[in-house]
Amino acid sequence: MTLSTREKQLIGLLAIVLLLAVLFLGVQRVAAFNESVERRIAQQAAMLEQASVLSARLSRISREERTNVRRASLIGHLEQLSGRTGLQNRVQLNPQTVTGGDNLEAADIRVDDLTLDELVQFIYLIEDSRPQLVIDRVDISPTFRGKQLLRLNLRVLAPKP
Repeated sequence: MTLSTREKQLIGLLAIVLLLAVLFLGVQRVAAFNESVERRIAQQAAMLEQASVLSARLSRISREERTNVRRASLIGHLEQLSGRTGLQNRVQLNPQTVTGGDNLEAADIRVDDLTLDELVQFIYLIEDSRPQLVIDRVDISPTFRGKQLLRLNLRVLAPKP
């Protein structure tokens, strides 16, 4: 089977059209991939910028916390903690003397009519506060008003400012 020159020209033209179509689709896919990579790079750059801003804020806050170590008395600090939980009306704070501890402060805390959630939140705030407070003694008992409410007695120790 021999092909005429016209058939050879048509086959050559078809091969060129197919080659151009493959090249066009290849270039188009490469361009789409390049665009998606650039979009991801822009997103990552924005996230990096946000992370650096948040890191700077966090380091500034931690520096402020280190410099603003509790300068008030233990009682004042405990009043602030009870105010955060909304217990300031139910909290009784009594300063205590510590025998054998010249650089320690102590306070007895009594809180009446606590729910279990409030109790956990208040103890967490004491344990997680800066500077570190130590709970020396804990007494939890039900109140006479109801079995669902609790009475909390704590003794808290802290370094003197």
